[in-house]
Amino acid sequence: MSDGGYDAYRQDRIERLLGDLRHEIERGVINHEISEHLSFKFMVPMSKEGPAYVVKCQFELRPIERKLMDLDFDAGRLRVIDGGKQK
Repeated sequence: MSDGGYDAYRQDRIERLLGDLRHEIERGVINHEISEHLSFKFMVPMSKEGPAYVVKCQFELRPIERKLMDLDFDAGRLRVIDGGKQK
């Protein structure tokens, strides 16, 4: 286990899969093989926060104007968030 009690293998695997997904999405959009309007959402019905919490995952593709792009946007590295603050 890595710092914070997280399984480094699982997190590394998810990061690799997200990198592969990014590559497929970029190629698909550039080559006009997929829609620019896709969404994927799911919920994990439990959380370490307690019994009243769930874990939400949301992924969305949609066109936006380049000037509206977040300047702090990075390459999509997975980050552990604690209480809404990036570690």
